[in-house]
Amino acid sequence: FGGNVVDSNQYLAVPVNPNTNGEVNINFTKDFTLNLDNDGDGTFEEQRQADVTEATDVDFTPPGAVTDLEVTDATTSTATLSWTAPGDDGNEGTVERYEVRYSTDPITEESWPYTREAGSSMEPQIAGSLETVIVEGLEAETTYYFAVRARDDVWQQASLSNIVSATTTIPELTWSMESIYWANWDDYNNRHLSIDYRMDNVGTSTAISTTVQASLCVPESVYVVTPLPMGTGDIDPANYSSLTMKYYVPTTVGSFTTTTYVTCEDDAGRTYWFPEML
Repeated sequence: FGGNVVDSNQYLAVPVNPNTNGEVNINFTKDFTLNLDNDGDGTFEEQRQADVTEATDVDFTPPGAVTDLEVTDATTSTATLSWTAPGDDGNEGTVERYEVRYSTDPITEESWPYTREAGSSMEPQIAGSLETVIVEGLEAETTYYFAVRARDDVWQQASLSNIVSATTTIPELTWSMESIYWANWDDYNNRHLSIDYRMDNVGTSTAISTTVQASLCVPESVYVVTPLPMGTGDIDPANYSSLTMKYYVPTTVGSFTTTTYVTCEDDAGRTYWFPEML
């Protein structure tokens, strides 16, 4: 073959016996001469040209490799990848499909078959276009490696793309006391002590639907009187929410400690407890 053409040669009505050996040299000059050794002595006594030759166009040019794969965004459960579309034949045309794979270990040619394929129904675009795909179903706060390769309409695959990595995000809440006081005379008489708290998101993704679930006190004669659970909304990374809670504190108690339990969700709807699950 050569020039994306396959030549099929037929040698018809060739007499053979148990000692017959035949040889055809395949070369780019397309001199497909059949050499025949009829008596098996190692000498070719006869040469024959093909009776029928059929030339068939075949695509032997694989798609071009992706060389500029990058991660443009990551959430707690997704990673957005983009790259420049290669062509069906090198850098021309449109590929048939992309195979996007990921792993928590670096991807190599050897490990490629054992990585996980990202399900995608994306329609490839013409060479030179910007391609984008979102890989879903990832675990939070986990480093993933990504690679992509193209296939053409005869299922030839391109070389492996450059390897990129990204770490998925996660919300993380911290809790601190800012001030403690009797808000008014009635609260003092009712022994309802106010405490101002600050809830910071020190994580890398938005804490969605943050909610104070409980606040347990020692000694148990002290207890929260603010109705719980209490929602405090969403908190973006590096931001905080301020809130006030009231506690019943008997006159016999001079000091107490509290452990407050808070939940939030990530963008995939997974629930997180801080400092731990109650």
